[in-house]
Amino acid sequence: MKIKDGYSIIPQNDGYIVCYNNTPLEKTIFLSEIPAFLWKLLEEKDLTTAQMLDAVLNAYEISTVLGLGEIDTFIKLIKENGIIS
Repeated sequence: MKIKDGYSIIPQNDGYIVCYNNTPLEKTIFLSEIPAFLWKLLEEKDLTTAQMLDAVLNAYEISTVLGLGEIDTFIKLIKENGIIS
């Protein structure tokens, strides 16, 4: 999966908000640190869940279960909002 063209994230308070063509979406989508990290990975290239998990576990000191939970929640959010291809 990969982030669709035109979507980006911008820093906002203690996290990031999702924008389309540099304009915040009508429904604000806020991302914390790990989802923003995943977003940046998916902007660069098409990754599988396993590849995302490897990257999260290498970047953060969290368990596999917590990493998978973060990834699953993130994927559900961006799928529901039509942000990935």
